[in-house]
Amino acid sequence: MEIKLSDGRTARIKEGKGKDLFWAMEHANSQNEIIKLLTVRLVEIDGKPMSEDELENMPIADALT
Repeated sequence: MEIKLSDGRTARIKEGKGKDLFWAMEHANSQNEIIKLLTVRLVEIDGKPMSEDELENMPIADALT
């Protein structure tokens, strides 16, 4: 799935697998962090992996999309 972000870049969301969920659950410090880690693992922006810093600093409308 591809989504156009507010700054014009394209986010591509890869289909997650069970291994992605288990990885996020293993590395999360709290349940709240699981979604963040899955997002970072499964989203590319303009063909490049998304970083935690990038996710944390993007407009909330884009982060929720």
